[in-house]
Amino acid sequence: MEKAYILISLGAPENISADACRSFLREFLGDKHVLSLPFPLRQLLSAHIAKKRASQYAQNLETICGGSIGNHPSISAARSLAIQIQSITGVKTFSAFRYGAQNIPDAFRAAKKAGASSVKALPLYPQDAYSTTSSAFAEAASAAEEFGLGLEFNRSYFDNPEYISLIADSFRSQKAFRPDAAIVSFHSVPISHLKKTQYLQQCRATFESLKSEIGEGMRMELAWQSKMGKGDWLGGKGDWLGPSAEECAKDLAAAGAKKVLVLCPGFSCDCTETLVEINIQLKTLFKELGGEDLQAVACLNDSPAHALMLARILERMP
Repeated sequence: MEKAYILISLGAPENISADACRSFLREFLGDKHVLSLPFPLRQLLSAHIAKKRASQYAQNLETICGGSIGNHPSISAARSLAIQIQSITGVKTFSAFRYGAQNIPDAFRAAKKAGASSVKALPLYPQDAYSTTSSAFAEAASAAEEFGLGLEFNRSYFDNPEYISLIADSFRSQKAFRPDAAIVSFHSVPISHLKKTQYLQQCRATFESLKSEIGEGMRMELAWQSKMGKGDWLGGKGDWLGPSAEECAKDLAAAGAKKVLVLCPGFSCDCTETLVEINIQLKTLFKELGGEDLQAVACLNDSPAHALMLARILERMP
């Protein structure tokens, strides 16, 4: 076998206990691509933040997993996508997670054992962010070198026509909801990270493409969610990208919008950010502000159309 495919996503704790969540958050925040600080300070700060946030993270996971981490929608979708892509392409396909179990070195080891001489790696991050895509690339490059495998790495697919069409179709599938407006929400990042990749430009390009597809006569706002704190404690100067999804919801409520749909095109699969932060917390806020309803449009997850799109991206890579 000459090649193998590896799908890369973020990962999840071993289970939904506070201890497991603390360990996972320490690994995540200990990544220099996430906390851009000198090693000793990064380790101290990651331990502090992980301890502070573990309990709430565990509660959020309980909400979306129903007691078992095996039900985590992103984890189950990533595994399902790998199975589907292997069926479509005939190429051995593995799912890998940047943090936690079944990590990137594990997937490269499995590819090597299966007889591959090279790997095509595709992170399930449509836009190229330093804290996600660059981190995945660094780990994949290290694993490829360790196991003597060639590596082709796809950094983004933010403007892929099939991707834009599938996101637009997912919005249109909710037409019975009859929204007054829409929020297109991407994960926020520290301003300092914007110098490292084209993340902001790519998110804006995706937003404009979606506006062209579905925005005629529809008020659509670009928003940024999941901000963790001031950018300076991540080694940057200043704040994170805004306006926040909460600020957009407040503006829409003040303008008289009653029903709002939220698209999260930066997330290929549903997770706590979409199912808790948007579909519970932002929904609650919007209703408290006088809105009637707010709903998150489901991510592409492990739909056959999503698997086919990803398979085509992999097949077209050099």
